Amino acid sequence: MRERERELRATIDVEDDDETTWVGHTVGSVGRTVPVSLDDLVERIYVAPTSPSWFAELVRSVMSKYGLEKPVSQTEIAAPHL
Repeated sequence: MRERERELRATIDVEDDDETTWVGHTVGSVGRTVPVSLDDLVERIYVAPTSPSWFAELVRSVMSKYGLEKPVSQTEIAAPHL
């Protein structure tokens, strides 16, 4: 896996007979709602190297609107491996 493609996925194993609620949240048939903080989960945002420069600015604007102050970087196109 390339460094720029790192991601984190989490699973939560819950042994509970109550299949309708969990931590005070209604549970759907596909998953469970788990409260998380984006500030804790997100370290940096990367936009595609082919995106126009205004797109990174738009991402910064939306992040600021919702209080997520993290660096936004436009990745470079990787050189082909020989």
